[in-house]
Amino acid sequence: MALRTASLVLTAWAAAAAQSLVEREHIAGARKAFESAATAPQLRCGISGIRPALNFGFRFQTGYTIDVPLSQFRGSGHALNTLVRVTPEGREPSYLTSTESLPAVPETKLDGEVAGTFVVGDGAYGVEALVEDDLHRVCRGKWRIQTKRSGSERDLKPAAPPAAVEELQASSPGSPESKPGPRIERLTVLIHAAPLSPNASKLQPDDVSMLVGSLTSVLEQLPARYLRVVVFNLDQQAVLLRKDGFARADLGDVTTALNQLGLALVDYRALQKRDRSGDLLADLLQTELRAPRPPGAVILLGPRTRPRPISQSDVPVEAPYPHPATAVPLFYVQYRPPRSLLLERGPGPAEARGGGRAGRGYSRTPNDPGGIDPAMTHSIPDRVEQLLGRFKGETIAVWTPRDFADAIRHMAVRIRATAGAAALSEAAVAAPALLNTGGRVVEKGFRAEWLTTAP
Repeated sequence: MALRTASLVLTAWAAAAAQSLVEREHIAGARKAFESAATAPQLRCGISGIRPALNFGFRFQTGYTIDVPLSQFRGSGHALNTLVRVTPEGREPSYLTSTESLPAVPETKLDGEVAGTFVVGDGAYGVEALVEDDLHRVCRGKWRIQTKRSGSERDLKPAAPPAAVEELQASSPGSPESKPGPRIERLTVLIHAAPLSPNASKLQPDDVSMLVGSLTSVLEQLPARYLRVVVFNLDQQAVLLRKDGFARADLGDVTTALNQLGLALVDYRALQKRDRSGDLLADLLQTELRAPRPPGAVILLGPRTRPRPISQSDVPVEAPYPHPATAVPLFYVQYRPPRSLLLERGPGPAEARGGGRAGRGYSRTPNDPGGIDPAMTHSIPDRVEQLLGRFKGETIAVWTPRDFADAIRHMAVRIRATAGAAALSEAAVAAPALLNTGGRVVEKGFRAEWLTTAP
């Protein structure tokens, strides 16, 4: 619950509620609550709908905000119950609910604010919200929303089916593990557990949602037969989670690891090595590149860090640099705060709308529809970018989910191209005659990761 005046926000208690779907046996009661609201005592409040927007899990996130004058309450023990009815066009409605307790309220003229969120699929919806307090006073609001994918979003596998109404969570339980078709043989995802705001003492809910949602999207949009996920923090020089054979069921473990990270407490041994904070990441990259069966790609997800010089010793002299035809593609998906969209991008109207894309080392190619505009390159690389550059990796700056969609398309093109080049290179050594088959390697045992067909 945030206590607000026109010019000042006093945060006494934060109420940002994810709605829970009403179970089937309680739907009749929810319907009756809407029917009886017309004759109930009135609660003064204002309800505003939130415009749907694609999140990093590639799901349309929407919701509402409720402003309540706190002069209607006094003391402790008060609560607000919110019931939302969402009706897809031509379908039966779904009901969601949440209950939030108010803090002790003194005599005040301030307003309280409660926000709620849920997700929907493509389509048009009617939304009605009913707020009831502990004295059975009610207020109501209604509005309409419509969701539709545009641009590169159309090429993404929908994370929620059309006309769906779902709770806000890491992934939709009814969605398949990943889209059908070709799969990467082996993929490694490294997640830097750090907040978008470098001064935060812990990861905020939006930080966790962004990282877990992005991992879910990689799981669905870049399907792999074998996935390794490593969650780490550079400041603490610690690996928080390592999971081989990662699957959708393990997403909760990632969420737990991110929520439990305390950034205000750092081991003194990590402080002694702060000038060598790249050591941990260098070791993680070396482990992947030197593996007997290296991955088809390594994707690092994490917010932009403070620029800090990386010493030459952060990358040992024996660091592997494979032949370009068979090198493992390394990508650093670097998240930027939304404000950076205005401060760092050019003044062009397309960029102001989020249409521009940025990334160091990028060039637009005819086969890369999600190409990155090199003019958007940031001038000062952060410490992760500096280190990854020594491993011949690419950095993709991401402000919005649409930027992330373009990044996935770019990475898919690069991974396919690298897998094909590696397969042809090995085929040329083992059986030169295979080069006359039109470039497609069909002999079993060759490293054609992306050409492997899913069962």
